[in-house]
Amino acid sequence: MFRLRSDLGVRIDRRSDRIWSTSVTALCMALFLTTYSTDLSAQWTYTQSEAPTTPAPNGLLSVQTPTTCSDGSQTLPSSGFLKGGTVVTIDTSVTNTGKCDSYLFGSYVSTDLHGVNLIWYFLQYPSGASSYDRFWGSSPYSLSYDSRTPGNGSGSKTEYGLYQMGQCQLGFQTNAMATSCNFATDSAVTWKPVNVVACSPKWLLAGNPAVNQHLPPTSISLYVPSDMWDVLAHDLSSPAIQAAADWNEQLAGTGVSVTVVNYDCGTGGNCIDLTTGDTGSGCAMNTRHPDLSTGEFNLPSTITLPTDFASRSSARLRRTLAHELGHLLGLDEYDGSQCSPLDTATPANSIMAPVSSCTSTTDLTLSPTLNDVSPIVQSTYGSHVRTTCGF
Repeated sequence: MFRLRSDLGVRIDRRSDRIWSTSVTALCMALFLTTYSTDLSAQWTYTQSEAPTTPAPNGLLSVQTPTTCSDGSQTLPSSGFLKGGTVVTIDTSVTNTGKCDSYLFGSYVSTDLHGVNLIWYFLQYPSGASSYDRFWGSSPYSLSYDSRTPGNGSGSKTEYGLYQMGQCQLGFQTNAMATSCNFATDSAVTWKPVNVVACSPKWLLAGNPAVNQHLPPTSISLYVPSDMWDVLAHDLSSPAIQAAADWNEQLAGTGVSVTVVNYDCGTGGNCIDLTTGDTGSGCAMNTRHPDLSTGEFNLPSTITLPTDFASRSSARLRRTLAHELGHLLGLDEYDGSQCSPLDTATPANSIMAPVSSCTSTTDLTLSPTLNDVSPIVQSTYGSHVRTTCGF
């Protein structure tokens, strides 16, 4: 009995020895691997062999064959004017720099490129809605990407969504490989505005090279003489005040505003004189005096209403005066072919559209529409781009 207990005790002690021995071995191995891993990691070094750049990509827009633009090309420029619903081909390109060399224990192993992973494509609508897509870079990653080059990552995209009237913003942003040197991955965004309209704008041009005729970007006075004042500008509902207010509502950001006054506004380009007289076959007429180097008026302009103007309705006079102000703000007459056939009543699309009657308001817009405002705000007093595509 005693020996049995003694043997049992020995067996128990030996089992404890094995457990202790195994634990020590495992602990040593873990410490060894940790130390080895730390040492190995410490031996990897990374050197910048070419300085990195991550430029914003190009955005390239073009209308598809057989459509051409007003300059004879198929290129839709930034801030160009596009007929709503026209299909556009979207391309992008970029070239980065940046190389990172890897060394293990001081020996060169490989070079990683600050290659193009993808280019983001954003579309922001006038309503505030937005969408996005991607142009994928090539594999293996390259420093350059061009969606027009076959086999170099994903190719061109077709945009069917430019149908909301107003200014759409198309954005492009590069996402590049950081490499082990931790290069910056994202570029700035390139924004390409596109003005979507239903009527092709027509500007009043003068000079060589041609410049757009327009009122100076300042506060404009519309002078109504006393013999017309009681009819046209006696209260806030009068046609002159309404026409001025209609344009002022749309001209924010241009520097132009129109105020109706009952005193002589002087001899500068910021004055418009309202008068009556012979208007020929037109509902009204205007005279203007542009500086042919800038297009801005340097003398007073004149709007002439027919001598029987008082027999016309206030609504029709409001429309007539808004039309003439549109000329002085830089727009020419629109003809019937300039507005999209998708819009059934051409006169309702634009204050500059032709009309058949100087007394009726049937199917007429009484105030400027986006088709009138966009080319003035975005071109005449903005980028001065006058290319139109899709019409």
